[in-house]
Amino acid sequence: MTNLLRNPNITSSHLFRADIYYDSLTDETASWPVEAAATGTELSERVRWMQETYWPRLLGGVGGVEALGKAWKWERTWVRGLVPRKPEVDRKLVQSCHLFRCFERGKEEEGGGARGGKEGEKTVMIYVPHVETVDEMPFYHPAVRAIAFLHEWHAGVESTLWTSDSMTDGTLPADRNAKSQQRVSGFGTLSIHIVPFSKTELHSNRLDRTVRNLLQVLHKHGHGHVQGYTKRVHHDQIIGQKRFQDEYTRLKSKYARTLCEGWAEVTDLRKHVFEDLGIAAFLTCLWDDMYANSLQERELEGTLNGEKARNANGHGTDGDGESGKGKGNFPGFVDIGCGNGVLVNVLIHEGWEGWGFDARRRKSWDGFPEEVTKRLEERVLVPRILQQARFEKNNAAPTKIEDGNDPCVQLPFHDGVFLEGTFIISNHADELTGWTPLLARLSRSPFIAIPCCSHDLAGARFRAPASGLRSQTKEPSIQTQIEDRCDQPKNGSLGKPKDANKQPSAYASLCSYITNLTENMGYFAEKEMLRIPSTRNEAIIGREISKCLDEDVENKIARLLEGELRNQLVSFYLLKYRTLSNHPVKMSTQNEIIILGASFAGLGAAHYFLKHIVPLLKSQGDGKYHVTLVDSSSHFYFRVGSPRSMVSKQMIPDSKLFLPIADGFKRYSTSDFTFTQATATNWDPNSRTVTINLAQTGKSKTLNYHALILATGTRTATPLTSLHGDHTTSQQALDEMNSALLTAQSIIIGGGGPSGVETAGEIGHQLNGYAGWFRARPSNPKARITLYSGSDKMLPMLRPAASRQAETYLAKVGVDVVHGVKVAGAEARGDGQTVVRFANGEESAVDVYVPSVGVTPNTGFVPQGLKNERGYVKTNAKTLRVDEAGPRVYAIGDVGSYTRGGVMDIYDAVPVVMTNVKADLVAGSSVTDEKARARVQDRLYEPNLKETQIVPVGRSKGVGAVFGWKLPSFMVWLIKGRDYMVAQAQVMVNGTKWEKETFFATRVSTMASNGTLPAAPLFSSTLISPEVQNALPEGYTVRPLQKNDYHAGFLDVLRVLTQVGDISEERWAERYDWIARLGAPPPSLSSPVPKTSDVASPTGPSDGQQFSKKSEGHGSYFVIVIINEVGKIVGTGTLVVERKFIHDLGIVGHIEDIAVAKDQQGKKLGLRIINALDYIASEVGCYKVCQHSLLFTIGRRKGQRFRQETSADTYPEQSILDCSEANEGFYKKCGFKRAGLEMAHYYEKKPTNGATA
Repeated sequence: MTNLLRNPNITSSHLFRADIYYDSLTDETASWPVEAAATGTELSERVRWMQETYWPRLLGGVGGVEALGKAWKWERTWVRGLVPRKPEVDRKLVQSCHLFRCFERGKEEEGGGARGGKEGEKTVMIYVPHVETVDEMPFYHPAVRAIAFLHEWHAGVESTLWTSDSMTDGTLPADRNAKSQQRVSGFGTLSIHIVPFSKTELHSNRLDRTVRNLLQVLHKHGHGHVQGYTKRVHHDQIIGQKRFQDEYTRLKSKYARTLCEGWAEVTDLRKHVFEDLGIAAFLTCLWDDMYANSLQERELEGTLNGEKARNANGHGTDGDGESGKGKGNFPGFVDIGCGNGVLVNVLIHEGWEGWGFDARRRKSWDGFPEEVTKRLEERVLVPRILQQARFEKNNAAPTKIEDGNDPCVQLPFHDGVFLEGTFIISNHADELTGWTPLLARLSRSPFIAIPCCSHDLAGARFRAPASGLRSQTKEPSIQTQIEDRCDQPKNGSLGKPKDANKQPSAYASLCSYITNLTENMGYFAEKEMLRIPSTRNEAIIGREISKCLDEDVENKIARLLEGELRNQLVSFYLLKYRTLSNHPVKMSTQNEIIILGASFAGLGAAHYFLKHIVPLLKSQGDGKYHVTLVDSSSHFYFRVGSPRSMVSKQMIPDSKLFLPIADGFKRYSTSDFTFTQATATNWDPNSRTVTINLAQTGKSKTLNYHALILATGTRTATPLTSLHGDHTTSQQALDEMNSALLTAQSIIIGGGGPSGVETAGEIGHQLNGYAGWFRARPSNPKARITLYSGSDKMLPMLRPAASRQAETYLAKVGVDVVHGVKVAGAEARGDGQTVVRFANGEESAVDVYVPSVGVTPNTGFVPQGLKNERGYVKTNAKTLRVDEAGPRVYAIGDVGSYTRGGVMDIYDAVPVVMTNVKADLVAGSSVTDEKARARVQDRLYEPNLKETQIVPVGRSKGVGAVFGWKLPSFMVWLIKGRDYMVAQAQVMVNGTKWEKETFFATRVSTMASNGTLPAAPLFSSTLISPEVQNALPEGYTVRPLQKNDYHAGFLDVLRVLTQVGDISEERWAERYDWIARLGAPPPSLSSPVPKTSDVASPTGPSDGQQFSKKSEGHGSYFVIVIINEVGKIVGTGTLVVERKFIHDLGIVGHIEDIAVAKDQQGKKLGLRIINALDYIASEVGCYKVCQHSLLFTIGRRKGQRFRQETSADTYPEQSILDCSEANEGFYKKCGFKRAGLEMAHYYEKKPTNGATA
């Protein structure tokens, strides 16, 4: 109980902590009889030295301490102050806490002897708020005069103690087996007692909920104490809780609102703003300790309590104090990988001098004051030690490096060496995290590193070794390392170590890795679990050099890097050593691809791999690949048809819902595919193995995998709507439901989602029929059917009108809908009825209950560190890889954290994840065909967030929408309501849905995979205007067209402009190559274009009009595209360069084909495209630009167009615009005006046999 007393935030999220003002344990005079203390007289006399506000209080009279009796002995008293998280909303509350204890002997029973013969023990903790009326009570505290927690222990009576493994939420497990319990002597009870302000408050729903929650928390913590729970995460090791929280509260009240209102990024502001404010609060406290001259000085400054307000000049003051002297000693900070810049902004405003940089400029930087913006720089960090190796032959290292995506782009960089003592901040710096201790040591600087994603020193994603780094004092030989890695028993025993199966999480391994790097650099590593809203909250601080290195720092780092490279050699030689050793290890001769789960996602993944990936790898002569598909059921259950099968198996028999999985894979060779009926019981990402329990024998089997695809999905509360083991369980449940409905008169469906609505509609139509045209309900219903929806509307993914329409259709079949009431549970009775319990405390006995509430992910075999708080597998939302589980691990379908669920989403995800599987396998394979490698690129998953759901209601009606378009009722019936699409079951099992590799590929985009560079651009990226790039929305990029943009939606965007036609990839490539050949200047124009007087010496210098202002290749066609944050093309435009004889061999640019995707219009992308093309025209030396466009129109418009023109003699760079009259207003906004008339003559297109140049 004392833990809850000191940490009230455990029971209320509105509270920060409790400040202890008084503790009788430290008061030598504290010894109060209950009788004297009952009135508070003696209590007050003994604490006269305290402020009256903090005098302990006790309640007297009925409900007070007199009611305890003389057997109760007072033990201890505290006075605490509850500190709210939002002091501007909630006020502090002072509370007296009294601990009483009572011991009693067991009563004598007939037959002699006491009950157990041991003493029983009672303990009560009484909390008395220091308020006089209920109106004074803050929101976070129950509105009562006092509350007491009573614990009673009855010794000597045997009872069952449930182990912690079997109790996850404080409730008893459903599976009460012997392994999850033990017999103990004695049992205890917990109860909560209150003294209300008035009797009417005893029946408050809010009070009931609060008391229930408190009981659950008390039980959970009490059970943990009995089980010997030890706290694993320790906060406040460097900065005290009170000091940090006070500083955080001050910074939050000062900056949070401004930062949130001006947020310009697309990322979650609540996470980033408050996370950075928490880090800033920690750093300000840390720096106050490090750089203040003395404790007395800090006390004078008020820094210990974080009460001093600082201004941007560093002369902080709270109104009557002097500036903080500690900042005068501060050497400055640098935030490497500063991201959105919020942390730098807050620290500078607090008076701490410093700066930050990142590889990419953020939009949020422009929203900060000028003194902050100028200290945020766009730079790439390349450590000096690497530069010396890279540029050792040069006299001096360059000041810019080449961008990996475009050799022509030059980026400023930093060598990672800072002024000595500069405090280095590495907050979620990804690739720079591992380098942080190394860079700090090179600069002899303190640092803080807050790791996030795991990267090695080469910048590649990896899982850090659980034991961190080896000692670098003496490097072991390659042979020694290989022997260590081979797991050969050194003492002759083949037994595993005691903790062999206990593997730390990927994040814990990363933090251990960074800690070892820190200590290896000679620092004393300090750790702090930061109180920030992030699961990646461990900070490693190096502010003291614990030892002097016996060699030059740079040599030390060089040897460390050599050790990292050596680890790669170990992996290379490992297989050979095992083969030649005295204890050879049997190695698999094939690469095993394991797919767990054989429902919609697993079947799709298996067929896709066998149809499209295996043939590619075989054609390139790459090894042997074998697919093992694992599922607990031998049959695929097409659960989409379950609502109708529940009411009548005659309409949808089992033969259409349950199909043998093995039959769908008969076409494949047994050397390529195996189906195994089994259940996954354990997954070890470190050893890359999966343990399964075979259905036929019950024995366990361990499978090694080369790639793993998790497709285990979710399960509902009933086998009616999902598999619970083998398919026979669901078949039996459907049979029982068919029988129960024949005589049912009262039915409850729990849940207002699509499954619940469809089930209610089918049952209602089967039992009650459908009301006629002029009736709202059936005239003679057979059964009373009620659907309970826990929210204010059914079908949350559809618009409210669709929910109301569905409710009308349900009424037509005699179904009542109750909103706002959740089903809490159900229990079958002996008389055949089921008692349904609701969250509001009510109950109802019915003949049939169908649960349709919520799902549970099938992830019991997944390590806890790879699951989110809801139990779903942590999945990269774009690539669908499970990054923390090592290479070639993927999650697809409802089991992943990326999805909203549903079959339609699975259809979208299968091509994405399987393309990425292919990319990973090809990248690590022996495929040498560069063309084959180039064709394999990552796809990015783009969720369909538009309204898409089809819900039949009964056998003739329904509601729904597809991609935001509402469907009429007859269309819902036509698509799904007729037979619930049961024909698709055979399509899924046989894999005919995945005959084409590009199925549903229109909503995915491409990018380079595994370090493979994108295709060469049509022209140099240096011609792209930086101003235009910076003006684009966050995450958007403008770049030249690339050959692989065929798959990125380029032609789809052009279809917004006009008719495009059905262009194959072959014809696209042919036209692209033809345009690209015109990209290089003609031989006579490879040097500056000569004037007429220089024709005799065309290679000589010329000071006349040049073809280009730059030396990069410029030609005739300049096609640009704008891509969004997921790599999809959303806009395009073309500049065609025409070479003239007039105007001194001048050049004229023609802007054509400006098009923006319909869903992207309104973001000023058209204006950015025009500005970008105008910039290119200026760069290549055009004296005039003509713009031709049918922007935002479909089809071509004929007739008059307006022409705008000015004198070329007056304006050397001239813009002439041709557009349709409908777009005149848009171009006026771009600075054009009407001037003249243009005529057009269109020609009929002659038929051709193919694409022509």
